[in-house]
Amino acid sequence: GEPIPLSGTAPGAKTVRVVAGARELASFAVKGGAWKGSLPSGALGPGPATLQLRADLLQGGSARGPLFDVTVELPAARRPAAGAPGQPRGGLQAVVTDASGKSQELVLNGLGDQGGGQVKKQLDGKVPGGVKSIRLTGEFEVEASGLYQLHVRAQGAVTVAVGGKPVLELPKARSDRLGAALLNLEKGWHALEIRLVPDG
Repeated sequence: GEPIPLSGTAPGAKTVRVVAGARELASFAVKGGAWKGSLPSGALGPGPATLQLRADLLQGGSARGPLFDVTVELPAARRPAAGAPGQPRGGLQAVVTDASGKSQELVLNGLGDQGGGQVKKQLDGKVPGGVKSIRLTGEFEVEASGLYQLHVRAQGAVTVAVGGKPVLELPKARSDRLGAALLNLEKGWHALEIRLVPDG
């Protein structure tokens, strides 16, 4: 769950890219022959991974560095919410702010599935002038302790927190791409919070 700090020197290069096989994971600008940055460990997933650095040279072409290995360990398991109800409280509590800045509280019966659109359908006609921002809170049940993957599809800036701690931050989410986070969760009910500032 922690970022992987990376740094080095690359005289004569304009950028350094971090790749895993054919997949580019990050790119860093070279200034004064040096570069630094961090790679989200979630981009790799748990376990060992082999990475390589590739430098884009100022005079054209590129250079490759040696392969190196990193291991991403699972974060500690998140415990259920203290005092969790043990059953749903009738849906997700939503605080929706419209284009004029006025907020209203609503209850949504769910988030939808892979087909998407359910939240939008539940809000249609209830928010004059369109949604400026939305904050959803509620609980979800984990029936067995283990590793889970959370998928988010949205258009705009999205933050998802589980148990009061951010697990996914997408400043420019696109509806044609899935955002994902790996969560190590214990059995029980967990608090969920989603914030969205839609774009379009």
